[in-house]
Amino acid sequence: MHAYQATCPALGALSLPPTELSRIVEQRLAKPDLELANGCSAAFKSSLVDFMDKCICEATLTRSNLGLPLNAVGGPAQLVNEHTATNISGLTARQLEVRVLTLSLVVLISFYFVQVLEQLVL
Repeated sequence: MHAYQATCPALGALSLPPTELSRIVEQRLAKPDLELANGCSAAFKSSLVDFMDKCICEATLTRSNLGLPLNAVGGPAQLVNEHTATNISGLTARQLEVRVLTLSLVVLISFYFVQVLEQLVL
């Protein structure tokens, strides 16, 4: 179980399929607050991409092993496997939202501290 699953449990919700996770992450990475000019370093963005790629790969492997589709939530006959996938390595919409909110706060706080440090140095 990942830390985000402990701090924001699925509570019966099903995980997003890997293709949907990838789409949402790509949209998030394209937002202006993750640009270098707005205080987001290339190293931070790279580490975020690596982390999310790992999560998506784990979800893909789990869903493949359970015979679940990668681009949609399985039907009613696959409900037990869907919940199993969620519990093993899935990210629900709410869990991803919490991760994105946390990311935004980290970038904002980092940018603020860089600005403060620059003022102290000058």
